[in-house]
Amino acid sequence: MTGFGTGAGQGAAARLGDLAPARLLRQLRGGRLALRLGPLVWALESSLPALAASLGQHYRAAPLADETAWVDFRLAVRSADRWSREPAAVERHGCLLDGRPLPLPAQDDALAALEAGLDWCVGELCHQYLVLRATALERDGLALLLCGQPGAGHSVLACALQRQGWRLLSDGLSLFDPVSTLLQGLARPVRLRAEALHEPTMRTEQHAGDDRRWRPVDDVAMQRSGEPAWPGWLVQPHWRPGQQAALEPVSSAEGLMWLAASSPNYAVHATAGFEALGSLIDQVGVCRLSYGRLGDALDALATLCATPPCPRRRLS
Repeated sequence: MTGFGTGAGQGAAARLGDLAPARLLRQLRGGRLALRLGPLVWALESSLPALAASLGQHYRAAPLADETAWVDFRLAVRSADRWSREPAAVERHGCLLDGRPLPLPAQDDALAALEAGLDWCVGELCHQYLVLRATALERDGLALLLCGQPGAGHSVLACALQRQGWRLLSDGLSLFDPVSTLLQGLARPVRLRAEALHEPTMRTEQHAGDDRRWRPVDDVAMQRSGEPAWPGWLVQPHWRPGQQAALEPVSSAEGLMWLAASSPNYAVHATAGFEALGSLIDQVGVCRLSYGRLGDALDALATLCATPPCPRRRLS
C-alpha cells in the first residue's frame, strides 16, 4: 500500500485538512485516502469532486492513517444509477464495500451515501463491539448517552453540548466494548433533521456556503476520537412543543431495555450481549428527559451531570 493515506514521498499529512484540495481529490480517486475514526480505519474511494469537498469541510480534523495501518473497511461512493433500474430526475449515489453495492437506498447527496455506508458497516460487521444507536458525549472522562426515538432532538442536543465543553464521541452510533466496559466514539459529522434547522441556535451557527444538514465535529473531538470514556449517564430525551423540562429517574431494568432495543447487533451477542448491557447499566444513572426548549434541556442536563452518579474509575 505504498503512499497510502499520508501520501508517502510528498510530505506526511497528519490530518485530512493538511491535504491540499487537489491532492485530496487525487488520493480519493485512487482509493488511497484512509481515515482513522475512533478505533477503525476506513479506506475511501470516489471520483466525485463534491465528495472530496465535503470531506475537506466536515472531516478536516480527521487523523489520516499511515501506510502501515490495518484497514478495517474499503468503501467507494459512486453513481447509483449504474446499478439501479429505476429512472431518477437527479443523480443519486450509492456506497460499495469491497466493490459490491451495499443494500442501502440511493442518496442524492454523496456525503449522505458515504455516511450510510459507514453506519451499515458498523452496525452489521463490528461485532467486537456492542453497537448502540445512541449519541454519546464525554466530559472529564465520563460519557453521557442519549438514546431514544428519531426526532427526539439527540443531534441538536449534541451540537449544543459541544459548545458547553462536552466532547462528541458519536452522533447516531456508539460502540461499547464488553471487555473494557468503555465507550468508543467515531466522531463523525452531525446530521440535523429539517425541523431542527428552525432551532434559533442552529440558524445562528450556520456559515455561508455550508451544507445546512451537516455540522462538523469540533476539531479537538475528531483528533481525540480514539480516546474512550467510561459510561456515566443514560438519558432518553423526549421533545414536545411547550413541554417544561423535567428529569424523571428510570429503573436500570427499563434502561437496559432501551439499549437492547437500540442495538442492531444485540442478537448477535446473545447472552454475552445481555451481560455486556448489564455491565454498562451498572455504571450509569438512568433518566428520561422531557423538554420543549433547548435551553431548558441543557440546564436540566447540567444539573444531572454536575455530580457523577457513583464513585468511578478514571482513564489513566
